[in-house]
Amino acid sequence: MFFKYLHIIKQEIKKALYLKRLLRNSIIPREKLKQIQMEKFKKILVHAYENVPFYSDKYNMAGIDPYSINTTDDISKIPILTKEEIRENFPDKILSKGINLDRCIISSTSGSTTIPLQYAVSPSNQYARDAVHEYVHNFVGCTKHHKLVHLITLHEGCCDKVEGNRNRYRVFSSYKNVDFHIKLFNKMKPDFLKACTSYLIALGSLLEDVKYDFRKPLTGIITTGELLTLQMKNEIERLFNTEVFDSYGAGETADLACECDMHNGMHEIMEHAYIEIICDGKPAIDNQAGKIIVTDLDNYSMPIIRYDVGDVALRSSNLCNCGSTSPLLKKIYGRFQDFLMSKNGELIPPFILRGGDSPFNNEPLCSILDKYQIFQNSDRSITVFLVTNSTISNEIKNNLTRFIQDRLGDINVSFEIVEDIPSENYGKFRFVISKAKKESIRNA
Repeated sequence: MFFKYLHIIKQEIKKALYLKRLLRNSIIPREKLKQIQMEKFKKILVHAYENVPFYSDKYNMAGIDPYSINTTDDISKIPILTKEEIRENFPDKILSKGINLDRCIISSTSGSTTIPLQYAVSPSNQYARDAVHEYVHNFVGCTKHHKLVHLITLHEGCCDKVEGNRNRYRVFSSYKNVDFHIKLFNKMKPDFLKACTSYLIALGSLLEDVKYDFRKPLTGIITTGELLTLQMKNEIERLFNTEVFDSYGAGETADLACECDMHNGMHEIMEHAYIEIICDGKPAIDNQAGKIIVTDLDNYSMPIIRYDVGDVALRSSNLCNCGSTSPLLKKIYGRFQDFLMSKNGELIPPFILRGGDSPFNNEPLCSILDKYQIFQNSDRSITVFLVTNSTISNEIKNNLTRFIQDRLGDINVSFEIVEDIPSENYGKFRFVISKAKKESIRNA
């Protein structure tokens, strides 16, 4: 028992020191931060080559010499890691030598657009992930003195439970359990909430219906796990009467970027992750959309190197006035799989159909629509699923059809009234699903 507590103390010390370094280095000159990032990249690359069978086989086959990687141009020659490769090689070939899987924390991704995949983090590396999570909290003003409640989405019927201490709590529940949330908020009086976008909108709407007021006004909300549009952000701020800070990450790599109070985009956490934006196989230029490729610089138990997360983003190298020197992820377009395909083959980001001018979010439809989902079939036609107890007039359908065709071209649009549209695993809800075949983001 003594050694268990000693290990916990050591991990807490390592976490605190790494958090302090992350906060300190977030404001040093960018070139200095790039040097730190490159050194960490080279170190984990060599470690992976020497200790992970999957990487040694992959790099030998590609003719890559990890010991000669010194520049960003060198890095771009390293083969990209896919989700399929992780699934096929976990755990036998993709864990580092000497890692005891029984002692690792094994988790899985949400699988919101593909089959969930498993990943492992050893106790010796968990401190870094914890520090990165806490860095995001601190970055938006949520210090250790503020009480943070992280709302974890569960499907209806699951048991409600609360975990955590020291002002950091994880709450597992369904957004539909309003009474549970009201009792929780009244008891805890949180300063900050953290949750998926759709969870917050759904819960906030139900709290508004019962005219609930927080006994202690919220200081802020951190959104995570789902795409946040401006309209959704404004709605969450209205429902909870507080400022919203967006964050971006993946289960496999933890947090990767977060907003500051300037709201100019999300600052990359450079010391934790090496992020590339790739368009047509080449590094995207400034303000050009591309696929996000990530290297986790901290997970030595299961290295994640040049990993295709599946998202599309746009980066800006401009400096933010907040003082942080890291680049900004200016815009997250969402999952590449869910980009829509227009009539003439142009790729359309999914949020295009969810902007402030969207009839899905305005009257007369907004007040009678409980939920909707836009589904693009493999032949590029669109099926709109609507959850409502009211009649959808032909006028409304024609208006929606014109709106969609104005953006996607003269494609077929049909409507289906359904009783419900289920969320994906882990409670994430996909407003747009596209099954149209697509290979390049050149036109995104």
